[in-house]
Amino acid sequence: MNDHHTTPPQDERLPRRNMPAGNTGPIFGIVIILAVLVLGGWYYWTTQFSPQPVEPSVQDRPQEETNAAAHIEAELENTVDISALEAEIDAALEDIDRAF
Repeated sequence: MNDHHTTPPQDERLPRRNMPAGNTGPIFGIVIILAVLVLGGWYYWTTQFSPQPVEPSVQDRPQEETNAAAHIEAELENTVDISALEAEIDAALEDIDRAF
C-alpha cells in the first residue's frame, strides 16, 4: 500500500522550540485591561476626593450693606436711562405696527 501522506523527515540537528500554544495573547490582553481599569480608578479616586475650594455660603459672607435692595435699585437708576429705553421700545413697536 502506497501512503501518499508521509511526513517529511525532520532534521535532528535543528533544536525544537517549545512554544506555548497561544496562551500569552489573552493573558496579555487581560493584564492591559486590568492596568487601564486600575489607572482609571486611581485617577477617579484622586480627582473625586481631593480637597476642592469651597465657595462660602450666603450665611458665611459678611453683610456689607443692610439694605441691598435699595442699593441695587439706586445702581440701576444711575446706569440705565429708563425713559430713553421706553422711547426706543415705543418707536420700534410703532415701526412694527406700520409694517403690518
